[in-house]
Amino acid sequence: MIIRPRVDSDLDACVSAMAEVHSTDQYPTNWPDNPIRWLTPDGLLASWVAESDGAIVGHVALQHGHGASTVPAVIEAAGVEPAALASVARLLVVPAVRRQGVAAALMDALGEEAARRGLRLALDTVGHAPAAMAFYERTGWRRVVSETAPWTRPDGSAVIKHYYLESPTG
Repeated sequence: MIIRPRVDSDLDACVSAMAEVHSTDQYPTNWPDNPIRWLTPDGLLASWVAESDGAIVGHVALQHGHGASTVPAVIEAAGVEPAALASVARLLVVPAVRRQGVAAALMDALGEEAARRGLRLALDTVGHAPAAMAFYERTGWRRVVSETAPWTRPDGSAVIKHYYLESPTG
């Protein structure tokens, strides 16, 4: 497996990986009208893919000025100016390669870039993603606040968002 920067020609394969993750985990919670746009959000600084045997099996993005890094309680808990905070976004790993270090390797690449830019990291996940929450907590992320999202699941049920900060040592 290799971790490398995502290029535009990866996007269709990333959408396929995202569809596989969505069918298994309902991530993203609601399938976007434009999946490629969802993978290239506003404030995108950089993104990476995990590739195995020529297939895209994972993805993560570094986002600035949007997402978890803009939540007031997260900014306060981080103890830094908002400009020094960025968000982990669009982390996904296809089910067939989970528990093989793919997510950790993607997060390492993202963390190195954030450190190079002098950014502290925040992220959010949803309450109906216990495996994601367990991964973040196992790897040292600290939950700082939870809230009800302004949108619902496809069945109309509420979504609880949990916001995390990276450990102070990164």
